[in-house]
Amino acid sequence: MSNAWPKDYPQRNPAVVKAPGRSVAASVKSQLWNMKEGSFITEYEYEMGCVVADVITGGAVGAGTLIIEQYILDIERSAFVQLCRNQKTVDRINHMLKTNKTLRN
Repeated sequence: MSNAWPKDYPQRNPAVVKAPGRSVAASVKSQLWNMKEGSFITEYEYEMGCVVADVITGGAVGAGTLIIEQYILDIERSAFVQLCRNQKTVDRINHMLKTNKTLRN
């Protein structure tokens, strides 16, 4: 992937944020587990939620770790590709395109 900017486009410094970290991801995942055990979400919805929790909390970093936005974009892209390789994701997408309704697999 190229980071080349158009000549007339002003470059900016990447945003630096403090990641919530893996402890917050663990908290989110425990709530997802409770939802799964209570039959509010499916096993695959739990799996997808855990992947999202990892992305939005900054991945496998400690709380307060300074990260740049490109790091978040990179782990988001990796998670997206990981989910797209799963047949259950493909089934969900195809079902939504055919029926305009969510598949709860």
